[in-house]
Amino acid sequence: MPTSERDALIAFYNATDGPNWNPYMFENWNTSNPVSTWSGITVTNISGTDHVTEFDLMQTTNTVTGVIPPEIGDLTYLTILKINRKDLYGSIPSEIGNLTNLVEIELNHNRLSGSIPSEIGNLNNLEWLLLWDNQLTGSIPVSLANCTNLNSLSLEENQLSGEIPAEFSNLINMEQFWINDNNLSGSVSGIFDSWENLGTFGIYNNQLTGNLDLSSSIDIVWILAEDNLLENIKIKNGNNSFQATFNAFNNPNLVCIEVDNASDAINGLAPYDSGWYVDNVNIYSEDCGSLSTEEFVTNSLKIYPNPVSDILYLENSNNQIKEFWIFDALGNQVFSSTIVNRKHKIDFSSFSSGVYFLKAKDTENAIVIKKIIK
Repeated sequence: MPTSERDALIAFYNATDGPNWNPYMFENWNTSNPVSTWSGITVTNISGTDHVTEFDLMQTTNTVTGVIPPEIGDLTYLTILKINRKDLYGSIPSEIGNLTNLVEIELNHNRLSGSIPSEIGNLNNLEWLLLWDNQLTGSIPVSLANCTNLNSLSLEENQLSGEIPAEFSNLINMEQFWINDNNLSGSVSGIFDSWENLGTFGIYNNQLTGNLDLSSSIDIVWILAEDNLLENIKIKNGNNSFQATFNAFNNPNLVCIEVDNASDAINGLAPYDSGWYVDNVNIYSEDCGSLSTEEFVTNSLKIYPNPVSDILYLENSNNQIKEFWIFDALGNQVFSSTIVNRKHKIDFSSFSSGVYFLKAKDTENAIVIKKIIK
């Protein structure tokens, strides 16, 4: 075995307080015994030379405390790197981008911070990248779009910000995608349209906008998109009955949900009943394109002040809005009216404090939904 590979393991041992590891959980580390006998390490003979090919500490319950040293980049034959549920902190070293044979990276449930190294985009063989439940910040690197073999990406429960790279549309082998519980924003339009192999999908608890199109994902089971600012969701895939869970609750800008059977969805019939969570004010359709409202939403309706205490004003700038309805947070209609003038006022003084939704329709039957705080 090359000395550099053994030295890289010793560097990890020293950087993570190895002398205080439980010797019963980590046998033979930092001893003269062959590296192949060290707990969690797999050695493979490649072309007559032994190399470290797997670094897997998942099965050990002992805490490993410290940083990942840059020498990790010397394990160039590594295919699997799993160090989950330990106490790793500090940044992920950029040298990880040297490990071009990596198929799987799992560094979940640690205290890793800083940004995700863009050098991970060098790992063309990578299929699994699981970094959930850390303290990672910054944006999602565009370079990850180069990892076209990725089928599982798990970045949830971090502090990531910025947009989902549009280049992620290239990741057509994706099966599991989880980026929930971050601070992500920007439009998702056009990113997931061609992800035919997708099975589970979580983007909830962000501030994502635009049109979410998962209609190509015919075998998708989980869609969790609640607590965002999405405008349209397309899940009409000819196989809605295969879906176990769909959650789009608390998307106040959501205009349309495109499904296989709009009538069943409206009436809460299977499969749109158990495991199906949406705001009652959402609109179901089998063709959301016919309800396109982008220009209308942008230019036609202004409401102010918001939050409101007494009088809410609706400004109908092009005089096309003809009627509207107001719903409470449970989806109960509490008010409705037609509109004659360009400016209309609503007396909110008798309304209880809370969240309300205003749904307005114009002369072309286009719909806009606005969130109101009392």
